[in-house]
Amino acid sequence: IDGKNFLFLDTPAVRDASALCNSVIQTAKMNVLDVYGYLLCLLIELPNLGIQSTAEQLDAVMPWCSMESWITFAKASPLK
Repeated sequence: IDGKNFLFLDTPAVRDASALCNSVIQTAKMNVLDVYGYLLCLLIELPNLGIQSTAEQLDAVMPWCSMESWITFAKASPLK
């Protein structure tokens, strides 16, 4: 994913977004998660938190949190 692809990151906003995505992916890998499944879950659940999400809500979906946090988060999700 790296290498010559970084040549096309021409603005600071694009570089920041790329760094954020790579950081989330690498952190998920380090926590032995299915990266695709984790990203899919994030893309489904994060919009439900809204713009005024709290640190506790965001911490519950971080790759290093426990499975119990994910279960609690899923139960509180409005998508049921």
